[in-house]
Parts: sequence; C-alpha cells; structure tokens
Amino acid sequence: MRLFNTKTIQLKIAFWASVCLMVNGIVIVAYAVVIARSSSIQAANEHALSEARTQAGIVKAEIEVSLDATRTLAQALMAVKEPTNRLVISREQVNAMMIQVLIEHPQYLGVWTLWEPNAFDGQDARHANTQAYGESGRFQPYWHRGEGKIMVEAPTTDTGDWYQVPKKTHQEYISDLYTYPVAGKDTLMVTIVVPIVVDDVFYGVMGVDLSVGFLQGVADEVNVYDRTGKLFLIGNNGKVIATTGQPQLGEKSLSELMDQETNTAFQNTVKTGKENTLFTKDHLTAIVPILFGQVANRWAAVILVPAQAIVAPANALMWQLIGISLAMLLAGVAALWLVARQIARPIVHLTDMAGHIARGNLDIKANVKSMDEIGQLTTAFNSMTEQLRISIANLEQRTSLLQQSEEKYRTLVQKIQAAVVVHGADTQILISNSMAQELLGLTEDQMLGKVAIDPAWHFCREDGSALPLDEYPVNRVLASRRALRNFIIGVNRPQQEGDIWALVNAEPVFDRADVIEQVVVSFIDITELKRTGEALRINEVRYRNAQAMGHVGNWEYNLETNHFWGSDEAKRLYGFDLEDDDFSTEEVERCIPERERVHQALVDLLEKGKEYNLEFEIHPRHTSESRIIASVAELQRDEHGDPLKVVGVVQDITELKRAEDELRKHHDHLEELVKERTSQLEVAREQAERANRAKSIFLANMSHELRTPLNAVLGFSQVMKNSSDVTVEQRDNLDIITRSGEHLLNLINNVLDISKIESGRVGLEETHLDLYQLLQELKSLMYVQAHKKGLDFTLEQSPDLPLYVSVDGAKLRQVLINLIGNAIKYTASGAVILRAMAAEKEGAGLIRVRFEVEDTGPGIREEDKVRIFSPFEQLENRTPTDAGTGLGLAISKQHVGLMGGTIGVDGEPGKGSVFHFEIPVRMLSPEAMVAALQPGRVIGVAVGQPRYRLLIAEDHPENRLLLRNLLEPLGFDLREATNGQEAVALFAQWRPHLIWMDIRMPVMDGLEATRRIKATETGHGVKIIAVTAHALEEERREILAAGCDDFIRKPYKHGEILDALTKHLGVRFIYEEETALVAVAAELDAAALADLPAELLDELEQALVLIDINAVNRAIEAIRVHHPSQADALGGAARDLQFGRMLRMIRTASSETGPEDGT
Repeated sequence: MRLFNTKTIQLKIAFWASVCLMVNGIVIVAYAVVIARSSSIQAANEHALSEARTQAGIVKAEIEVSLDATRTLAQALMAVKEPTNRLVISREQVNAMMIQVLIEHPQYLGVWTLWEPNAFDGQDARHANTQAYGESGRFQPYWHRGEGKIMVEAPTTDTGDWYQVPKKTHQEYISDLYTYPVAGKDTLMVTIVVPIVVDDVFYGVMGVDLSVGFLQGVADEVNVYDRTGKLFLIGNNGKVIATTGQPQLGEKSLSELMDQETNTAFQNTVKTGKENTLFTKDHLTAIVPILFGQVANRWAAVILVPAQAIVAPANALMWQLIGISLAMLLAGVAALWLVARQIARPIVHLTDMAGHIARGNLDIKANVKSMDEIGQLTTAFNSMTEQLRISIANLEQRTSLLQQSEEKYRTLVQKIQAAVVVHGADTQILISNSMAQELLGLTEDQMLGKVAIDPAWHFCREDGSALPLDEYPVNRVLASRRALRNFIIGVNRPQQEGDIWALVNAEPVFDRADVIEQVVVSFIDITELKRTGEALRINEVRYRNAQAMGHVGNWEYNLETNHFWGSDEAKRLYGFDLEDDDFSTEEVERCIPERERVHQALVDLLEKGKEYNLEFEIHPRHTSESRIIASVAELQRDEHGDPLKVVGVVQDITELKRAEDELRKHHDHLEELVKERTSQLEVAREQAERANRAKSIFLANMSHELRTPLNAVLGFSQVMKNSSDVTVEQRDNLDIITRSGEHLLNLINNVLDISKIESGRVGLEETHLDLYQLLQELKSLMYVQAHKKGLDFTLEQSPDLPLYVSVDGAKLRQVLINLIGNAIKYTASGAVILRAMAAEKEGAGLIRVRFEVEDTGPGIREEDKVRIFSPFEQLENRTPTDAGTGLGLAISKQHVGLMGGTIGVDGEPGKGSVFHFEIPVRMLSPEAMVAALQPGRVIGVAVGQPRYRLLIAEDHPENRLLLRNLLEPLGFDLREATNGQEAVALFAQWRPHLIWMDIRMPVMDGLEATRRIKATETGHGVKIIAVTAHALEEERREILAAGCDDFIRKPYKHGEILDALTKHLGVRFIYEEETALVAVAAELDAAALADLPAELLDELEQALVLIDINAVNRAIEAIRVHHPSQADALGGAARDLQFGRMLRMIRTASSETGPEDGT
C-alpha cells in the first residue's frame, strides 16, 4: 500500500509529469491564440489603413476641386493685370464672374474677393458707401446664398487669419471648420482662400465658403469589417466633418467621441502629417492625414473597428484548443500513472533496505533484478553496504588501538615525578598530571583546552614586574624553537590561597617535518624558597626536597681555589654517595661520555662568555642505567669584574625525554592513520568517477532521445523550404520553425556544454555573420516572450556597428539568448532593452563590440554579482517559478572568455540590472560576405558521374523518409534497412557506394553492423557515415573506432548531408541560380529619375498624391521598361509605404528636367 501513499515517488512522478503536460498545453494554446490574434490584428490594421487612405484620397480630391476653382478665379484676376498693375475689367464684371460661380457650384455658400485699398482700380473713393464696398469703397464684395437668393455685402474687417495669413505668406489658406447659419440651420463650413500676387506684390485674396455636408455621403458608403467599422472625417481643430451612419455627430469634436489615447494619436498625425495606427482593448484605430498642397491645415480620415470583431476568430480557436488539450491531458495523466507505478516499485524496495541499514542491520541485501539504471543503483547499493560494514569494523579496531595508546601515554605522564602540563602548538593544554593539578589547585576539566591557566591570574618576573605574554614559557619555546630551562615566575591566584613561585622548564616536541607539535612544561613550586630570601638562607631540607622532587641539582666551581661543589641531588644524579668527598670535576667527567663537548662549553663560557646550556647523556656510578641531564651554568664575577666562580644547575630529564619519545611514536601512529584515511578517500574518489561516468551515459541517452525527433522537425522543414512551390509566407513560417528548433537544440546542448567546458573540450568556430540579421532574428524571437509577460522589448544599435563580421556566431547567439531570456524571466513589469554598439577599434580590421541587456527587474546585490556566474548558482530572492538550471550565466561567461571578451553586471536591488559584455570581432566587406555564402539550392547531380547507390540504415521511418526526400530527387539510387542485420544483408547483396548508418537500432546496432561490414573483403571500399543523436566526445571516439568513416549528429542540416557526399564520394552537384543574396539594395537616385519620360513621372506622382497603391504599382512597372534598377528601388520604397520620400525624389527629378510652374 505504500505505493499509493501521497508522499511516494510514484505520485510525485505522475504529478510533476502531469504538470509539465498541462504547462505545455497551456503554452501551446496561448501561443496559438497569440499568433491568431496577432494575425487578425495585423490584417485588420492593413485593411483599416487601406480604407482610410482611400477615403482620404476621395476627400482630398473633392476639396482640391474647390481649391482649383478658387485658384482659377485668382489666376484670371492676375492674368489680366496691365503693366500699371490695373485690371482691364470692371468691378461689375468681377461680380458677375463670382455670381456665375455660385450658380454653377451649389456646394459653395459664398464667393468673395478682398483687395488692398485702391489696389483694384484706384476708384475706392468713387464707390464709397455702396452696398458691396462699404463706407471706404474698397473692392471687397461678398456674394453668398441668403434667404433663397444670391446676395452681396461688404466684409467689415480684414484682420482675420483668412486674410492676414495669405497676405504674409503669399500662400493658399484653408480655415478651420466652423458652423454658420444657412436658411435657419447651422451648417458646417470651411473657407478656401487663394492670394492674388503679381511679381511678389500682394494685391488681395480670392475666396470661397464651402459647405462640407456633402462628405457625409462619402462616410455613409464606407464598408469596413462587414459594416462593424466606422469612418470619421476630422478637421485639424478636431471637429467631426462626417461619420458613417451618424450625420448628427457632424458638429461634435473628436475629444467628445473618442478616448484620450485616440485623441493623442490624432493630434500626432495632424502635427506630423504621418499615418498612425492604434489598437486598444476596445477598438482598432487607423488615422491617415489629408494634406492640401502647401496649406498647413491638415484633416484626417479615421477608421475605427471594434476589437471584438477582430479577435472573434482567435477566441473561437482558443476554446477549441482548450477542449483538445484537456482531452489529451486526461489521457496523458492515466498513462503517466501506470509508468510512475512501474518506476517507483524498485525504488520503494531500496528505501526499505536503506531503513534496515540505518537501524544497524548491515547484513541485508537489496534484491532488484533489472538491467537499467535502477539495477545498476541496486548493485552499487549492495556494494556500498558491504564496504560500509567492513569500514565500520576496521574503524572500531583502530579506535580501540588509538585509545590504548592514548591511555598508555597519559599513564606515563602521570607517573612523572614533577608537575607536567603538555601544550599543543596553539598553546592549548592537552594533558596535565595530578601533581600539576594539585599544585595549581585546579581540576583536569578546568585545565584542558585552555590557553592559559586562568585569565584572572597575574604572572610576574622575579623582580615583581608583570610578565609579558611573549615571555610565557610556552610562547618563548614556540618563538625560539629551543628548550627553556629553570625559568622562575610568580603566580598570583585571586581565587586561591596565597601566591606561588614556580621553577619552570619547557621542552619543544618536533614532528618529522621539524615543526613544533607540542610543548612539555614541567615546574616545581619554589614559593617557600623565594620567601626565605637568598639561596644561602633557604631551608636545607626543603631545598633538597625541592631538588629531589624535580630531579634538579646545583653545582659550583670556584675558579680561585679550583674547588668543585655539588648539592645532594647533583651527587645523586651522578651516582655519588652523599657522604662521598670524591665529588670532583675529574670524577664527574668520567660519568659523561661526551665530556669533550661539555668541557668545551665550559671553556667557551669562561673565555668567550657564551651561554652554557647543554643536554647530554651520563652513566651514573654504580649503575648500568644511563640518564639524560640538562645543565645550565653562568659565570659570576667579583666587584672588580674578574671571574670568580661558575654556578650551575643540572636536572634529570630522562622521563621527560621518554615522554617525548612516546609523543613522537604517537605522532607516527597518527601519520599511519592519515595514510589509511587517504587510501579510503582514494577509493571514494574512484567511486565518484564511476558515478560521473554513469552521469555521462545518462546525458548521452537523454541527448539521443531528444535529438531524434528534432532531426525530423528540422529536416522536413529544410525539405519543404527547398520545394519550388513554397510561397514567401510559407518560407517565412518554415524559417521560424527552423530557428525555434535550432534554439531548442541549443538548450539541449547547454547541459552538455557544462561538462565540455569543465573538461576543456570547447573551442571557437568562427563563421561569417550578418550581425544586423542576427539582432533582428533575436528581436523577433524574444519579442513574443516579452509580449506574453506584458513587457516592452526594444533593440538599440549604434550607427557605427559593423554589418558583416567574423565571429563564433553560435556562441554569440547563445550568450545573447541566455541574457535576454533571464531578463524577461525575472522582470515582472517594465521593459527589456538589447543594445549593440561599437566600443573601440583595435587595428588590423579588429573592433570590440559591446552588448548590453538592460531590464527593470528586481536588480542584483553587490555580493551576488560574482556568484551568479558560477555553475548551478541561483539568487535567493528568486521565486520557484523563476528558478532555472543555474547554467546559463556560467556558460555565457565561458563562451565570452573563449571569444576573448569579458562579461559583467551592473545594478542594485530594486533598480533593475544591466548585463554587458565586450568581444573582439573582425570586420568583413560585403564582397567577402558574398564569397562566403553557400551556393544556391541543389537541384541535381552533375553529368559525367556514376549513378551512386546509397543505403539508409535507420529504424525510425520518419528519419528514413527524410533522407529519401532529400536524396531521391537529386538522382541517387536508394534502399532502406530498418536494423543492422538488414543493413549487413543488403550490403552483401547490393554493394552500395555509401551507407547512412544509424547507431541505435533493434536486432543489431549500427556499430556491430559496421564492424561486420568492414570485416568483409569488399567492406573497406564502402563509405559508412554514422548518424547519431549522441553529442559527447566519448561516443565520437567509439564510432570512429568501430570503422565508420565519418559521423553526423542529429538533427542534421541538408547541407551537411550533401557536404558528406562530396567529401567521401566526390559527388558534384548542380546549383540553382539565385539573385544576389547579399546584394546591396538599389537606392533612389533623383538624377536617374530625371532621365525618365515626364509623363511616367507625372503618372506616378498623381498615384502617390491619391495614395492609390494599385496605380503606384502600375506606374513602377511602366518605369521598369526604361530603368529596371530604379524600378526596384521604387518598389522597395513602396513596400515600406515611403510615399512621402518617393514624392520628394520625383519632384526633385522634375525640377532638374525643367522649371516648375510658377502658379
């Protein structure tokens, strides 16, 4: 029943796999809906813009008619001017002309002219106080429709813009929209004014007042999105001229009907004269400006389409996909539950075995019979259990021996007849005997591990001054690496009764590397001796007892009398009887085997003043036992400074030396234990290496399982792209599939790259690269990801960025994708910016290029800026959904380093971050780039070659079909085998020239089949190319060792297959001729356009003014007969809707062919 426990691995596997299926389904549905919505919006955008352009052209044409009529009247008045600047016609004739215009044009509500004072005929005074001319008689008749008839009146002022603007600028003027009561009803009108100027002298203006109500008919005829869309004709002051189906809106402004965002877009269009589109949650808006020649007044045609009508097909598709995904999810969960149950059973068994081992049962063994990784894990588990049992037994035995040795050492120290404290190299107390504890009044627990006896104690010299830390016995021995003899210190113990004086001796203990390992300190309490004053007043008994306790004796040699004296303990040390009077230098020297060295030290003391501090061996009298003596002496002088006597101290340090030997033996034993531990670590290292090899096998298997389906995806995409009947749109879609598949392949390679990088097997593969194309591809690829999260994604590149470069394009692409992907992943709102710029030139065609990826995410702490570039490192402030593999930045750092660059990050928490790196690249010329391109599409095998026989050995039918579709149309003879055994049989029967050999196949794998074929007499003549989904270097060596001539990794490209045929069989191919892939686009040239017939230029100009795309295309095709390159340039500009630029170039060309019309 444990298999169904909610905490079992079975449920975890089924749960997480189901989550992965669900996430994939959600991603696919979301992606499909986004694409569908994007396509619907794009189509609607183009349709709305096209309709808006059409209606703008109609409105412009209607207004231009009135403008031309006004120009005609003005030109008539200017043309009849006499040299004296006087008209030859009368005021009455002009009035008749204006009345006739009103009669012929019912849409005109008024026709009028206004001249400067006396500028018309100089007869203003004669016509004063008349109806048409006012009190001044100035020629200013205003003819208009009123009360059902044509009437005339004189304007009362000339201060309005309708007069002052043409007067100042000598340019035509169209007023803002305004309402005026006509026949008792407010009418929406506009005033058109043309200046009367002769020889740059302003005489007056000619104007008409035009009712724009007729434009409501234009709006009512518009049919956008099955009449769900509407047309709004807007004046530059925001007044609505006309709108589809709602004439009552004619007097309202755009700000009353639209939201703020649409109003802003309209204002930008009026201000700049450029088209604009806007898609919001409510509607799609397309705005096209309506321009009237040089007149500054701009109108606009606005098309509004409800957003719901645009996205309705995408919403229907979304619900269909959701239903399909739910059905697939339920089926997948059921299958995953069964698979998880089969996987979990042996793992649960191993878990039970591990529980037995944890409870101390090391004799149990796991029983799982399997040939897969679980079986290997079971074998390793049993082996580990056996090794653990043996290791524990050995460890218990060594622990027992070590405890016995330590106990023996402690017993030895306890038996020494002196207070002994053993310090480590760090001055900590390791051992203290009972005499030391009794003397100091402390327990063993109070002393062990302390660097000093008690920090509250006060140590002093013999003169009572404080003892510095560096003069402590242990510290002096560690600093000098020499023994310390007969050092007297005073100890003040606040928590003990009374102060004590101690005579201290300290001895260093060295290890085999001549490093001090321990310091053995022995001391005796000479408190009472110090209290009684000088040595002559010391109580003899206590003095002797003290010397006996410490095995210390003293001696004295009088230089004047040659008398040698020794204390009782000194005599006892040398084996003399206390009553023996024969204690002389001669007798003492007989007990010293190294008497010459001792004698020389005494001579050096007397003659050179050298220090007398010796250790030597003695053979005491009346015994065969040898002892080790430490002796210290000094020279004393009389009041005149002459040598008086030598006084010295001797101490038996035999037991101390023996303790040192025991410590050294203990140290040697520890070294043996270290060697054993080192051996154990070596075994552990070998186990880790075996685990690493198992990891490599696992990575190879996973690589094979993932690359095999990718091979079919990328391969069939290439086959479809090579088809001659593929449309441009289909080819673009196939390019997206190819790029996405290659990106997925790069992600699979990330895991493999880490192991390659760590082993130093990654190198550079420089290729010729179009840097601008790479950046645009990344922009297209990453924009979708950013858009899904509601982020803005922009690309900024400096003008001096080189176009063509030589660099490892794959690594550069991977680094940029890693950095941009991380920025999008960890940014909740705001924007992500990719920047590319030229940093600095390095000479010899080299330049450093800097890339930056800036985000508005959570930022990075200073202490994390180095750590995040390490493998498997992730920041603590990331949520579980943000977490990645921790490999991307580590791989990026290694790749940038391989390319000779550096990578880093700037930023701080809460303010976003900027990842940046610089790499050196070699700049290329367009000619070098063209030379490096692949030839055109292969369409066949060149003549004069044998008909090659190719055998395809592959167990996956889709991969066999892929190779057949690639090779059969080129003229190769093909046969297929589904396993290695069939491949061997077909080779013997058919004798192919080359075999495409899949490595993993049932019945017999590709390696065994290769060995058998190569073992035959004719096998050496056939070329065998391995086709594998593995990607590790170990498999490559195994494949070549089996006899394969080459290998290709899945997923492979079409070019790799053809290159292999050329390399191994010498096949020559026929390539399709292609127009220059990297040809520099033709540029518009005004001089070249000036050579074209004038009627062609006029036709194109008229089509551009009307924004008639079909007419523009027809005019360009007519130009192609005379000038193909300029036709190509015009076609490119038309596709980019650069109509304004085309108009400027055509008018410039027209001005070069002849003078412009001055009117």
